[in-house]
Amino acid sequence: MSDASHAAEAGPLAPPPAAAGHGWLVWLAATLFVLYQLAAQTGYSAIEDPVTRDLGMSVLEASLVSSSFLIVYSLLQFPAGLLLDRLNVRWVLAAASCGCALATYGFSAARSAEAAMAARAAMGMFAAVAFPGAGLLARRWISPARLALAFGLTEASFGVGALLGDWGFGRLLPHLDWRSITMFLAAAGLGTAAVLALVVRDRPPGQPDRRDRVSVREALSTLLHSRAVWLAMLYYGGAAGTIFGFGGLWDIRLQRVFGFTQSTALSLNNWLFLGLAVGAPAAGALADRLRGRKWFLAFGALGAWLGVAAVLFVPMPLPYAVIVMNLFLVGILLGVSAMVFPVVCDAVPPRYAGTAIGVVNGAGCLLGGLLQILPALMLDGRREYLLVADQRALVIFLVALGGSVVGALALPGRRGQT
Repeated sequence: MSDASHAAEAGPLAPPPAAAGHGWLVWLAATLFVLYQLAAQTGYSAIEDPVTRDLGMSVLEASLVSSSFLIVYSLLQFPAGLLLDRLNVRWVLAAASCGCALATYGFSAARSAEAAMAARAAMGMFAAVAFPGAGLLARRWISPARLALAFGLTEASFGVGALLGDWGFGRLLPHLDWRSITMFLAAAGLGTAAVLALVVRDRPPGQPDRRDRVSVREALSTLLHSRAVWLAMLYYGGAAGTIFGFGGLWDIRLQRVFGFTQSTALSLNNWLFLGLAVGAPAAGALADRLRGRKWFLAFGALGAWLGVAAVLFVPMPLPYAVIVMNLFLVGILLGVSAMVFPVVCDAVPPRYAGTAIGVVNGAGCLLGGLLQILPALMLDGRREYLLVADQRALVIFLVALGGSVVGALALPGRRGQT
């Protein structure tokens, strides 16, 4: 490929004007799968207690069941991105949603910690295409001027999906056991697959199909030589690691150590995800108007660092409204991380967009899975929680967010620079 054609290809692809309205409908249908993924992924924190008692698990085993989803999901982000770049996105997403539903049903029938881990891992495997699929369709169907907003809204679905899992499962628990709840979740996955098959289309009419030119070797070479991709992985690793590790599991445990009931701890944690649902689209809308994004990304990571440090170390008790406001602000500031995906899309040729999104998302989710396990390893597999030990173990989230600040400051200062 000539330098001129490579340069032309490196820019965002604008869909035909007639396809713009339908593009948002396609994106919305794909984002339903992201919502489903997040409800399945984070809903475990709401049902952890009954699952742990039912299966007789330790803190470490319960953490492994939770993290098995994220670890498998993250490790498959690169092949998932390649799959999406090479095959028809519509049928990949629909088939994966069906597979995720079947794995969720398997989790509802688990009778041991090992079976629960295997089922959660299978859920993560099938869900691996959800976020990069929605991002790739946004890249193809939505105009470059609104691409950051689309990514912000997709990231907001993390917060909405987590609220559906965290808050929704918590509301159902007094009326249904955890197995019945996950059976209903499995049925919702089949409904999501039907919507994907009916609404999603691979690309706008007239847009060139470059799937035949996507190769593993070229994709790896392109991504590994992009400074922006590496820095985005560092940045998003800390941000998403905190979202999924702290917000997805350990904040609820910590609030219980502070003396709150399980239902109150869930309610407090929901404010973090509500903040994420607000902050991500707001950051995306601002990103469409900004040429330089690094300082905004750094501000979000630093602010989240201060908020998590306050959760860990400001002496309790505090007024309930103060705790709520702090967690809400942490969520808003973590939502700024959505801006890193347009940076990555600007840095690579369009034919590798799905793979690049998957790799960066995978880095964040892998660290999120590890950050669900590592504090449990530091706590030596205890079945109970102790305040001082938990606080020391959870300092690891401050280290992760410190990496995000460094990654943001090192990112290119102008759009499209790699």
